[in-house]
Amino acid sequence: MKYNYAKRLIDEATHELCTGPNDVRSRLKSAYEHIYVLNEKNFPDDLKDKWTNIHSELSKFGPWNNSEGKQIEGAIPHTLRRIKNSTGSKIANLIWELYEELKEY
Repeated sequence: MKYNYAKRLIDEATHELCTGPNDVRSRLKSAYEHIYVLNEKNFPDDLKDKWTNIHSELSKFGPWNNSEGKQIEGAIPHTLRRIKNSTGSKIANLIWELYEELKEY
């Protein structure tokens, strides 16, 4: 019961990854809309690193700023626009693993 909020959101994100249209990067963007509110405190101790890793991979390139330093695009969309589909598949697999492990709680 303690992790039901995280379970529900990860479940929705996983459903989006599996059934959403377009390439994996587009599906990751839609999936992230379900889970962006989560943080480490929403997960059991042994899954916190996995969540942190997912978030780090999704924001690897940071925000896109113009020459004046003004942010044009956030870290997640900027990263998803730049990564290859193979990297997107790796991130999707990490979300799936988190989903599977979280079901045990």
